[in-house]
Amino acid sequence: MHPVKTLCIGCYRSIDEIIGWAGMTDQQRRRIMAELPARKPLLDERPG
Repeated sequence: MHPVKTLCIGCYRSIDEIIGWAGMTDQQRRRIMAELPARKPLLDERPG
């Protein structure tokens, strides 16, 4: 888990998304999956 962005550094999901994944609808999961590529660069940012 990234300490500042609070996203998993492996899958880029938030802790709430990870915990709730099993109870989500397919539509909710697809929405999250579509957002994940845009989250990766957030973890690569250097404080500046």
